[in-house]
Amino acid sequence: MVNIMIESGFKEQVYKKNFITNVIFKINFSKILDLSEKKPPIKLKKIINEKFPGLEVKRIPQINTRIMKDSTLDVKGTTKVLWIFSNREKTIKVEIDQEYLAIEYNKYNNFTEFFQTIKYIFKEFIELYDIKIIN
Repeated sequence: MVNIMIESGFKEQVYKKNFITNVIFKINFSKILDLSEKKPPIKLKKIINEKFPGLEVKRIPQINTRIMKDSTLDVKGTTKVLWIFSNREKTIKVEIDQEYLAIEYNKYNNFTEFFQTIKYIFKEFIELYDIKIIN
């Protein structure tokens, strides 16, 4: 179990009119082998299901190309799996694949709410997948 304390250290500014509407938090990490099409994030889904009941699974085709020493092309096709969790209103999305986690607000209200969501998702995610934090 990983203990991590995430603090913002910022005093929130509240404006009469907030012009920010969309906000994205994204963190990249080394490939998690425990996440794949055959190993979906079922435990995470159970934990966050109350706040994020929606789930969409996307399969994204990828083509990797290498130029060989003899000037020929080596082309390999793979499929990347992306899990997208959403709240009931579909205003907040949590995207996860083997190499990143992203939280997107389509109707951003304030930093406090956004930061609480980041802490909640990130804490559960790093505990489930044993992500190492390096400062």
